[in-house]
Amino acid sequence: MPGIWNSTPLDRASFHGYADIVEMLLARDPDPPLAYRNQFGGTPLQACIHGFFHGWNSGHPQDHARTLELLLGAGATYELSALPTGDDALDAVLRARPDRAV
Repeated sequence: MPGIWNSTPLDRASFHGYADIVEMLLARDPDPPLAYRNQFGGTPLQACIHGFFHGWNSGHPQDHARTLELLLGAGATYELSALPTGDDALDAVLRARPDRAV
């Protein structure tokens, strides 16, 4: 069931770069909502990139690059227009997975 901003737990964990939580959610869901769009039109992968730049420190460990790796490994796709993101580490993750670009 969607929550605030019509988002899923995967979307919110991705926004915050909570790689450990994203990994757990992906492991428990055989069909994760990778293409589901939140109220702003963003997928979990897009929320992850947006959250890197516009999120806040909640005290929980954040690793947006690892979160992107997990999402791409689970089958998420990204648009080539997402590059460059503005961060070298995020760009490196996306460029390492050209097979996931659409």
